[in-house]
Amino acid sequence: NGDLMRKLERKCQTHIKGEKMDYKPKSKAQKLLMKRDFEGIYDVCVFGCSGAGKTVALIISSLGPQKDGTLLVDRSEYRGIFLRRESVLLTRSGLIDSAMFWYRNFYPSVQYNKVEKEFTFPSGAKIKFGGCEQDSDKEKYKGYTELHFVGFEELTQFSESIYDFICSRLRTTTNIPLRVRSSTNPGDAHEQWVLDRYKYWISNCAVSLDRELVPSAQVLFFSRQKDKLIVSKEKGTFS
Repeated sequence: NGDLMRKLERKCQTHIKGEKMDYKPKSKAQKLLMKRDFEGIYDVCVFGCSGAGKTVALIISSLGPQKDGTLLVDRSEYRGIFLRRESVLLTRSGLIDSAMFWYRNFYPSVQYNKVEKEFTFPSGAKIKFGGCEQDSDKEKYKGYTELHFVGFEELTQFSESIYDFICSRLRTTTNIPLRVRSSTNPGDAHEQWVLDRYKYWISNCAVSLDRELVPSAQVLFFSRQKDKLIVSKEKGTFS
């Protein structure tokens, strides 16, 4: 409701006191993504046409807004990565410029390494931007042993194998929550797997769902063994 969103917005703004500009979600997509951040949801994909503010929503989400008004980038061990299919589009699309604007709005002293395409925050936290055009390109991210945030810009341009591999880098030895955030438009080469993954959460879905599908929920427990994600219905069943 409106009262809840106003409270959430105020909490996010606690980090930009004294600045000339505040971040206030302007679209439904931006408001919902911020709400999911505060709720600690692991995986969110934002759909919508151009102008909905999807990119800005992902950039703000990468800072790690928390219920108590803090940001995860205030923790030195925080690590995140943003991906576009082609690395040249990081600049051409304006993604890095937009990130520069908002990161510096929150943290004027944030440092940007143009060669590495990496932002370093005052705490020591880092968010890197990169590309992954071919399935074989995912191997260059194999060295990431601990990531807390992964952002995909235009998810339908990525294959499912790239998505799964990059997300397998999400792991932590701390209490920092792990999050995957994506934005996308319909119609790109890998649209089908994205639709299959998220269609049950899309209102007014473009494809009819199975008639016998009955919405339900159950608690699942996850364990990561090497690069595989193991799922079980019971806690403590992993060897």
